[in-house]
Amino acid sequence: MITFFNSETVYLGDDIKKFNFIREYLDFKKIKYKIKIYNVSNRWDGRSTVKSIVGNIKGANKYEIIVHRKDFKKINFNHLSKCN
Repeated sequence: MITFFNSETVYLGDDIKKFNFIREYLDFKKIKYKIKIYNVSNRWDGRSTVKSIVGNIKGANKYEIIVHRKDFKKINFNHLSKCN
């Protein structure tokens, strides 16, 4: 089971292509992972949401992929860096 105390973040960013590429790689390697998706366009700024001011913008979501610490060492980051 992946918890806060035994996990490592493999990816944190706003590129959906890279997020999916890494997920496919982890599936291929049979490495279990958790994902978190943060919608940063709905943050409250005191008057209105950021989304209502700027609309839907690219990169409005942040994606995070988390793996167990023991599996983190199995990941070939050279392969993952080939995704553009």
